[in-house]
Amino acid sequence: AKDKLKEEFYSMRSCMQDLALQSKDLAAAKASLSLDLDKSAKKTHDLTAKMDKMTQQLDELKLEKLDFVVENKDLQQTKQSLTAETAKIVKTIAVAHENLTKARDEISAVKSEKQDLVLQIKGHQAAKSSLESTGDRQAKQIADLSAKLATANEQLE
Repeated sequence: AKDKLKEEFYSMRSCMQDLALQSKDLAAAKASLSLDLDKSAKKTHDLTAKMDKMTQQLDELKLEKLDFVVENKDLQQTKQSLTAETAKIVKTIAVAHENLTKARDEISAVKSEKQDLVLQIKGHQAAKSSLESTGDRQAKQIADLSAKLATANEQLE
């Protein structure tokens, strides 16, 4: 019986050492996930700022387009300058429209990337919660094994 108790004691001690190593691994994984979450949050913030800037540029392009339309109406009053100025304005409007389209495409791409980052952050948060839950269970297992070890020590004495 004493040998069996010793064997159980050493087995429990080995389990506790394994759990301690797993706890350290989980803490390192948790720290890595926290760092990833911080990086993702910063990237999301940067992308939001970029999207705001692009939205401002889009508004400016819309105003510029309106200015060209008004200028076009003014140019219709003079037949001599009508042909030359109209061609110039049409070209400028086309460029502004092209820039507007590009800006919309970039905003859509940024929104999509932001959504991907939000999903990634949620995934990291879920993984972090899972790791914390696993750490809590292992801490309970360590406490239970410590209690068993103390009981085994008392029985050995």
